[in-house]
Formats: sequence, C-alpha cells, structure tokens
Amino acid sequence: MADIFNEVDEELRSDQLRKLWDKYSGLVIAVAVLIVVVVAGWRGWEYWQDRVARAAGDKYLAALELSDKGDSKAAEAALDVLAKESSGYAPIARLRAAGELSLAGDQPGALAAFDVVAKDKAVPSALQGIAALRAAYLALDLEDRPTVERRIAPFLTSGNPWRHAAREISAVAAWKAGDIEAAKKVLGEIESDQETPPDISRRTTVLSALIASASKKSAPAATPAAPSAPAAPDATPAAPSAAAAPDATPATPSAPEVPAATAPAPTAQTPEPAAPAAPVPPATKAE
Repeated sequence: MADIFNEVDEELRSDQLRKLWDKYSGLVIAVAVLIVVVVAGWRGWEYWQDRVARAAGDKYLAALELSDKGDSKAAEAALDVLAKESSGYAPIARLRAAGELSLAGDQPGALAAFDVVAKDKAVPSALQGIAALRAAYLALDLEDRPTVERRIAPFLTSGNPWRHAAREISAVAAWKAGDIEAAKKVLGEIESDQETPPDISRRTTVLSALIASASKKSAPAATPAAPSAPAAPDATPAAPSAAAAPDATPATPSAPEVPAATAPAPTAQTPEPAAPAAPVPPATKAE
C-alpha cells in the first residue's frame, strides 16, 4: 500500500511541475535570453570602449611626438581634435593643449586655456587643481601680485595637497614685488614642511640663495657710505695747514734781510759764515 501512495505523490508532483512549466516556460526562456543578450552586449561595449581608448591613446602619443619635434602648433591642433573626440582623454588633452600654447610663446592664450579647464566642473578635481596652479605660474609674469595671491589662496590651507606649489608661487610673487621679508617667510614655511616635494625644495633653495646673494651685494653698498664720514678728518688736517702759516711767518723774518742790505755791518758778519771755510789753510801750506 505504501508503494501505491508514493506513486500517486510522484504523479501529482510531476503534474504540478508540468503545469508550472507550461505556465512560466516562456518567461523563463525570455529571462535567460535577456541575460545572454545583456552579457553579450556588455562584453561588446567593453571591447568597443577598449578599441576607442587605444585609438585615443595612439592619437595622444602622436601629438606628444609632434611636440617633442618642436611643432607646437600641430601638436595643439591634434590635441584639440582629440579633446573633442574622446571623453576619456579630453581633460588631459585640454591641459596639454594649453601647455603647447605656452611653449609656442602665447602666454596669455595659455593662461586663458588653463583658466577654462580649472573652472570646468566636468573636469576631475585633481586636474582642475593642476590647471589652476599652471595658470598661477603663468600669471607671475602677466599679472600683479594681489591677483596671483588670489589665485593661489584656496590652495594655501593646511593639508591641501597643492599647498607646496602654491607656497612656491607666493614666494616668487613676493620676491618679484620686492617684498623680501615676505618671500623669506614663505620660504621658511616651505623648508620647515617635511612633506615638501624634492623638486619644489630644490627650486626654493635656489631662490633662497638668490635672495641671500642679493642681500650681500646690497649690504656692502651701504657700508661704504658710512665710512665716507671719516672724510671729515681729512678735512680737519687742513686746519693744521694753519700751522703751515707759522712756516709762512718765519718767512716774514726774511724781512730783516732788507736791513742787512742797507747796513754794512751785517756784511762784516758775512765772513762769519765763511768760518767753515777754515779748511782753506792748505793754501798756507802752499807757502
């Protein structure tokens, strides 16, 4: 009897499964096909993206080769095209194109191009910071110190990863404006920061040496001015020249020579000076 009941249960289960399959088989097959199509489409899209990225990378390298050959205009044109065609390479291509403008001598154009990238919210924040600092470096030769300081103010906060470059720009701006004390203060901050990159540290060391050399050259120029005061003693000796007047005064006693010319008595005294001629006695020996 138990076997009969088992067979009945199996039959019922089979009928239920058959009914479920008949009812949902189409949906199951559709879902399976959809999964296959989605996976295939995803893989195909990845393959296409990879090909596009490779092509964009080749174009970017070709533009860099043009730049290395000195053809900045052609490199800039190629990078502009790449920035419009490729979304992945667009921010980097725009940054590099702005750099090519600078290499070609168009500093104002490069400054404007970097500013556009720095203000574009679609550009990653890291690249925005790079563009802003590149613009600030160019602004050192194109704008006044307050404008440059406003450009770098957001990067001078403690802990900002771009603070080192911003400090370097601030020091150079102060030095160019003639504010040596401010430049020394910023250079001190750079030297005391243990996280300062080696390349910035080397450049600021050169600037510190330049400021120190200029200070040494200006210091001797001021020192000789002070010793010029001792020139007064040279003038004071001129007073003793009055002592020369006494020498002139003895010249006045030469006036008594006039009486010597008038009175014959002094002529008798003239032989007295001849007394030294006493050695003439050899003439007596001649006798």
